[in-house]
Amino acid sequence: MRSGACTVQQTLTAEAASILKHSLSLARRRGHAQVTPLHVAATLLSTRASLLRRACLKSQQPQLSSSHPLQCRALELCFNVALNRLPTAPGPILHGQPSLSNALVAALKRAQAHQRRGCIEQQQSQQPILTIKVELEQLIISILDDPSVSRVMREAGFSSTVVKANIEDSSSSPSSVFQCYNTTSGSGGVFSSPCSPSQTHFLSYEQNPFFFSPSKKLLTNYIPDSASLKQDIKLVFEVLLRKNKRRNSVIVGDCVSTTESLVSELTSRVEKGDVPDEMKHVRFLKFYFSPMSLKFMKREDVEKHVCDLKRRVDSIVAEGGAIIYTGDLKWTVVEEGEINGYNAADHLVTELGRLISDYYMSNKVWLVATASYQTYLRCQMRQPPLEVQWALQAVSVPTGGLSLSLHASSCHDTKMVFSEMEKKQFEHERLTCCAECSSNYEKDVQSFKSSGGLPPWMHVHGSNNSDSQK
Repeated sequence: MRSGACTVQQTLTAEAASILKHSLSLARRRGHAQVTPLHVAATLLSTRASLLRRACLKSQQPQLSSSHPLQCRALELCFNVALNRLPTAPGPILHGQPSLSNALVAALKRAQAHQRRGCIEQQQSQQPILTIKVELEQLIISILDDPSVSRVMREAGFSSTVVKANIEDSSSSPSSVFQCYNTTSGSGGVFSSPCSPSQTHFLSYEQNPFFFSPSKKLLTNYIPDSASLKQDIKLVFEVLLRKNKRRNSVIVGDCVSTTESLVSELTSRVEKGDVPDEMKHVRFLKFYFSPMSLKFMKREDVEKHVCDLKRRVDSIVAEGGAIIYTGDLKWTVVEEGEINGYNAADHLVTELGRLISDYYMSNKVWLVATASYQTYLRCQMRQPPLEVQWALQAVSVPTGGLSLSLHASSCHDTKMVFSEMEKKQFEHERLTCCAECSSNYEKDVQSFKSSGGLPPWMHVHGSNNSDSQK
């Protein structure tokens, strides 16, 4: 059955595989033993720039004077109810992957058959089966053909037939992002395979809390296997080497260990030179702050940090290129960070945006960041959205990586305990100080303790610490 999982991955483009990854993650969160077409449809609908969402809105325009994203709320509700009706596993699926249901496997086979037929018609030549991959639009159409999905659409007042027609119309229009490319032409899109899209809007996945069950949230710390890590790293490099504007990457994942593993691998490859030829002389620059430190940062501090960064980038670009790593984007959405009308986080975001814009034409400066789904959603809610200011393209790596196993994996797949994850999160939140400040802080603490200046409410805590040290 392992070969079956491999075959599933080989029949999908990067965009379709990304959606399927999130569907698997959604099923696991909800405690479902199988991934069904309902999970895929719910995932497709929860993406802000989703082709399915746009097609649904377009299908309502003849009846409504104007379209609005809230018109899809009834459809989201119906899918949520349908998912709630699905049977859950007796216990949480902590160590295994949900399997693909027969209905979903049938939908994937339909999509592959349609894709193969369409490619042959457009390119007028028979290609090897394995080189023809299912692109996202064919996956959506096949999912809409599923009876359970059609029933939910009908309950919400949408017609699957009309929505499918809208998707087919948009894909056949000259301005559509879905265009067929020949692999030998070298002119395809970033994730170009035969009949793959030239742009990858659907990698920008946004976790919709509406389909997220907090009670089912997994507290596992998954370390991706080498195969999935290679796939995800390849995806990151493909985004960085794009020729269009959105070529900076934000790695969005379920947990800290998933994104950190990918960043560590990226850093290691850059240092060893194990990168594409266009990035052989690139250096990795870390430039990020904890949310706490930003709260106390003044305007002159921000300008000093930005000037230092520009100076370093200028010197590096003269010899090669630079990847600016901004860490977890949580610092960009600090709440109550404004002091006397000044917000250091907003100022820093603006300055970084200008820096990226200044080096856009050089193709020598990139930006990489990480974020949880919740953080990335808040970044999109900024005005203007962070993905616009920094020309970001999301690369989603949910727990489990690209593996779409047809049955559960071994319980040994989970290699890190949750306590280590908590420790890393705590360390990341600590205030970052220079060596001199840290030394002075330790001296002040020791003198304060020895002088007996602890307030009354801390006496018990202090004595407990002393006892524990003895």
